Amino acid sequence: MIAAASKFLLGRPKGRILLLWHTDELAKPVNHIANTSVCLELQDVASQIVRENPTKLITANAIQLGITEEYLLNRFPKSASIKAALEEMRAENPLHRLVEPLDIANLVAFMISPLSQALNFQVLTLDHGHQKLV
Repeated sequence: MIAAASKFLLGRPKGRILLLWHTDELAKPVNHIANTSVCLELQDVASQIVRENPTKLITANAIQLGITEEYLLNRFPKSASIKAALEEMRAENPLHRLVEPLDIANLVAFMISPLSQALNFQVLTLDHGHQKLV
């Protein structure tokens, strides 16, 4: 992955690396350790790409996604619909909220725009503040 990204960025004066992944917000605390491990690995990959291209204006950031429709369907595979999965999730914890595709699109649009050029090596969490609520 590092080699492919480096080759892609080689002929460009600037670039954005944006990594997205889901956390397992409904899992037990043991799985949060695994999420932290994934986060650190992604940061290592991104920082290596930036270091290999020091003269370029490359930024590397990550978005940690909360509960999305995709996550719900994977977490509750026996649910007949997204609505049923959402009800199951809320039965476990009524504070859980779904991250909508537009929420993700808006943050991605900001992160790849010139407005975010000063952000580098940041992990942004898009989960309606859920991590702070539990």
